[in-house]
Amino acid sequence: MPKITIGKNTYIGPDKFDQLTSKQLLHFCALSVKGKTRREILRALSYRLTGAPAYVYFKMNELQRIQLEDTYDWIFQDITTRTNKIPCFKHSGVIYYGYGNNLENITVKEWMVADAAAQRYQKNKNDADLNTFLAATYRPQRSDGKNYGDIREPFEEEKCKAREPLFSSIPAPLKMAIFINYAGVRAETVKDFPNVFKGAGAGKNFGMPGMVHDMAGPELGTVKEIEEQWMIRNLFFIAEKNEIRRMEAKAS
Repeated sequence: MPKITIGKNTYIGPDKFDQLTSKQLLHFCALSVKGKTRREILRALSYRLTGAPAYVYFKMNELQRIQLEDTYDWIFQDITTRTNKIPCFKHSGVIYYGYGNNLENITVKEWMVADAAAQRYQKNKNDADLNTFLAATYRPQRSDGKNYGDIREPFEEEKCKAREPLFSSIPAPLKMAIFINYAGVRAETVKDFPNVFKGAGAGKNFGMPGMVHDMAGPELGTVKEIEEQWMIRNLFFIAEKNEIRRMEAKAS
């Protein structure tokens, strides 16, 4: 665990993503979007993350600083997490609320729109795709003030699409922080449901987009009803069905 010991005082910093505060994550992203080198970012982050007073950090010799900086190299690695560290933000006078931890309040339709945009952005780094993802997952509070497991207004694709131009002016560090965080939550979800995201059986892929119509029926309802249900509930349903199919294929 990253730490500085000066005399009787020991200062300990985070050694994994879940231990970062929102401010620390945003600080990392602010340095990254400025085009700083890996070493420059580590140097700027090290004493901030460890939480030691500046005078303690500047008393260290160069070798001690480099050793401390290198203990934070994990921040450049792919991360997994269950926590949304940016639960809300204010932009143009409006507070936008994001998805809950573990993607617990994302609906099937929201997931299909948002995740497709996120995967496109991951591949081509087109800012328009990032705006689509942000507008789908971060929405104003419900107008009636009620909370049915989600404080956000219900997902409406056209309304979110109309909001995309406004989201283009969100500061780049905030956008980056939200995307990094989502990628980590998604990675954890993929680990939880491998046979949904990676397929079940040779040559088969029963992932969410291709399964919505197949799931429609007495158990889950119509396609429209399924699209409005929590995604996490349907991931459990798909995983169970995929396991049954895998076992049947193995037995045949």
